[in-house]
Amino acid sequence: MKYRSSVLVAVCLSVAVLVPSLARSGGFMDGNKLHSMCQREKASFMEGVCIGAITSVADALTELRIQGQYLSGYRACIPSQIQASQVIDVAKKYLERNPSERHFTAFSLVTIALSEAWPCPKK
Repeated sequence: MKYRSSVLVAVCLSVAVLVPSLARSGGFMDGNKLHSMCQREKASFMEGVCIGAITSVADALTELRIQGQYLSGYRACIPSQIQASQVIDVAKKYLERNPSERHFTAFSLVTIALSEAWPCPKK
């Protein structure tokens, strides 16, 4: 549990440093870069970066939801039976369908995509 908390803190600090504002452009990686990486051939290094970026956001959303917290005002209730490939498909499709938003950070776009695909029930 201590390791898990340490990893979560590291992810959150990285996100806080790299993405000061959810919709702010000019972050570490914008949606255009992520979209380009996700279009690369299977099993390429860039595809791995794409997968890692998307699944990291999904993991952060899941961990924060378990703790009752939000990620920049967003929550996603991704069911435990959902496969990583489904999460990746949702994010890729969001990037494909929203080219006018790709100048925003990849982090913010993936967060929005996943929270729209798997919204948490209203309390």
